[in-house]
Amino acid sequence: MGNNRNLSDETYQILLKKIITNELKPGDFLNEQVLTKDLNISRTPYRAAINRLQAMQLLEIEAGKATRVRQFSLDDIKNLVETLIVIEKTVAKMAAQRATALDIKKIRQANELVVKAASIEDPQNYVYKNESFHRAIAEAAHNPFISQVHYQLRVLMQQLTYIALERANSGPGGVFEYYRILSDQHSEITDSIEKRNSTRAEELSVEHLKIFHAKIITYFTRLDVY
Repeated sequence: MGNNRNLSDETYQILLKKIITNELKPGDFLNEQVLTKDLNISRTPYRAAINRLQAMQLLEIEAGKATRVRQFSLDDIKNLVETLIVIEKTVAKMAAQRATALDIKKIRQANELVVKAASIEDPQNYVYKNESFHRAIAEAAHNPFISQVHYQLRVLMQQLTYIALERANSGPGGVFEYYRILSDQHSEITDSIEKRNSTRAEELSVEHLKIFHAKIITYFTRLDVY
């Protein structure tokens, strides 16, 4: 099965996916006994994984040491988007200044997969491919510190997106039309990076997130509990 460190990493990835995809929903309590049995692990790697998820603000420790998936308020979403705007426009600027030809190729390939997911109206795959696109830009910035911060914030955004999808619609003005708008913006961002236009890359990244924020708030106000 591997050592405790490997088991902790594997457990972290499994629980992370469950939280991001809303299999473990905001407010759900985690049952250590059930999860360690299901995952066939001891408490040591489980608790190490829980600590990592708590550090990423995906979990909350309640009184009596009960652990539950974090719930988001509208203020939390606003604060998260404000923070991500700072990071996204920075990585876009740095990518425009530092991206190699291979970096740009990876960004374009990532966006092609985003466009495909939008065209076949596959929302869950779209979310996954969208994150791959943004990760490719962060990697093109060639700064491991900012890339790590970017990763942590994007994980929270993935979780919010999956929650919103539960109440999204597919009609006119719905989620798939919205995805196509974002995909077009991806192409513009990529073009700006390739042309070394860091100012435009920053502007587009900010606009991109503001559109996302407006849409996510619309979806979240349809939920009784955030």
